[in-house]
Amino acid sequence: MFGEAVFMFVATHCAIPVSTTHAVVGGIIGVTTIGVGGHCLNWDFENGLAGIVSSWAISPALSRIAGVVNYLGTHYTIMGSKHKG
Repeated sequence: MFGEAVFMFVATHCAIPVSTTHAVVGGIIGVTTIGVGGHCLNWDFENGLAGIVSSWAISPALSRIAGVVNYLGTHYTIMGSKHKG
């Protein structure tokens, strides 16, 4: 936890946007892997770390897709309308 706190302090001081959740989970994974080995971690996708780690890539990708669909829908239905009020 101390390492995570120092990391967050330095990142905030340098105005670098970081996620506290990612820092804590990454710190716990790192300390556990170095201290006892990765075999004691639950890497299951449904109830373990694989689901958490994959969500770090899946969530932004799905958000981008939703944003593009929303933008294009708005652009072509409202902004492209001949009746612009």
